[in-house]
Amino acid sequence: MRRAIIMVLDGLRRDMINAELTPNLARLAGAAESFASHRSVFPSATRVVSSSMATGCYPARHELAGNSTALLENGRLVAHDAGDPNFLQHKRAVTGQSLAMPTLAERVKDHGGAIIYANVSPGPPMHMTRTGTASSITGSDRMVRGAFASRIGTRAR
Repeated sequence: MRRAIIMVLDGLRRDMINAELTPNLARLAGAAESFASHRSVFPSATRVVSSSMATGCYPARHELAGNSTALLENGRLVAHDAGDPNFLQHKRAVTGQSLAMPTLAERVKDHGGAIIYANVSPGPPMHMTRTGTASSITGSDRMVRGAFASRIGTRAR
């Protein structure tokens, strides 16, 4: 099985990765594939960017346009913080989905693929699923060396 590790260091400028300031990251970057021409989507907000990475779509297509958003509820717009741990479930209850496009996790689950992630943000792992929580899709969520891991379709190794 081929494997890939995608490391995202939200807010870390590319020019800050060097032998003097971040020697371990500099060594890792030197031994790994990197994408010097990569640019963030707009708006460059954590949950918007992670949703774009997870779906491969711009915000207009996956429909999460900011860390704060408004949902139409009972005929009026209600403001919400997308980082609130209950946001995904609430948005799903109101709109029927978390994101409008399938995520990489959803695309690989039926093909024996696995997604394992660590998230230090206090908000939900927005990039994992659009129609269900990680646990309802995977059937197994667990702590792995202090990081939240999610098994999708097969055992995480």
